[in-house]
Amino acid sequence: TNNHRLVAVSMETESFGEEISAINVRPDNQHIWPSAFAKVNGEWWVLAMGDNMSDGIIVRYTSEGTEVGQLNLPRNADPLSMGLFGDNVLVTDHRNFAVYRYNLHGGRLVDFSSPRLTQTLVMKKAESVRWQYYGYSCWGVFALAVLMGFAVAIRQQRKADEEGDSVDVVSENALEAVPEKGVWIEATRAAKILPYVLMSLVVMLPVMALPAVLEERDFPWEVVIISVFLALPVLLIAKPMQRVTKLRLGVFPSHIELIDHDGRRHRSTFGDVYWSKQGACKVGNFVIPLGVEQKQGFFPKEEIQRWFMPRLLPENKVGDWAMMKYQWHSPDGLMRNLLLIMFVFGTMGAYLKREELLGLLQAFF
Repeated sequence: TNNHRLVAVSMETESFGEEISAINVRPDNQHIWPSAFAKVNGEWWVLAMGDNMSDGIIVRYTSEGTEVGQLNLPRNADPLSMGLFGDNVLVTDHRNFAVYRYNLHGGRLVDFSSPRLTQTLVMKKAESVRWQYYGYSCWGVFALAVLMGFAVAIRQQRKADEEGDSVDVVSENALEAVPEKGVWIEATRAAKILPYVLMSLVVMLPVMALPAVLEERDFPWEVVIISVFLALPVLLIAKPMQRVTKLRLGVFPSHIELIDHDGRRHRSTFGDVYWSKQGACKVGNFVIPLGVEQKQGFFPKEEIQRWFMPRLLPENKVGDWAMMKYQWHSPDGLMRNLLLIMFVFGTMGAYLKREELLGLLQAFF
């Protein structure tokens, strides 16, 4: 391949590697990578690959190395290998999932096929479409994540420029007097937008699937099923996240008030508020992700550190396991939905590997 040649060497033990003959394979400037060959009716048929070892062509050479012509391959063919099969030459097409058949003079015949081969190729093509869809989906999500990252970075930079040399917020250990009317803390704008961004991904899934769908003649049930599997986890995350970002936290001199996503008001004393070092806090039955230390939650870290954190009682600090149990019962349903997401991914994995699972079950039973 590196020398762009088809070389015949001696099979004798003492002189193995001695070149007997060589043919330069350079039909054009693009197809210069020979990867397969066959001796056909006194000629050398050589598969010459293009860049990235793809989009090859099959060139016919005489035994002296003179180019005779090329095989007539279908449009967008990506031949992978070839070989003699009786009086025919078979060529496998990796991209179109087909096996082409040619006579010994280079004329194309009806494609090689059998019931079992047809069934296998159909299954493999469906699997290829599925993986293409994964690829399109991943690129779409990646592009959206990059755009979101740029947007957040620009927003933070603007905020930093506006703050300039402003006075630092009061530390956690300082207890600043709260106005009698209280201080209300809401989720950040970015946190409120995030659930809708996730929901927009569900809308984008069919758009990202279009290239794969258009390649299919029949209705792509496989793509529809995979789309459902991909959309469910996003929805299961976005909905409880939307509920959390609708919460409003009110800090008063003697108590805490929380307005939930349905507009209902909940009141708790500071002695009933539990918190953990991971940045979660239990107010009433709700567990709220807060921004503490270097971690950023759904609510503005500066306001949480100024008004809320200094009023938490040290004796109400709980471990991660206890906070997880509180999260399980939290009305937003985020923790319970995480379990459902694991079930969805497990079901998707079982569906994608259904043939292997059925084979394993048959082996046991």
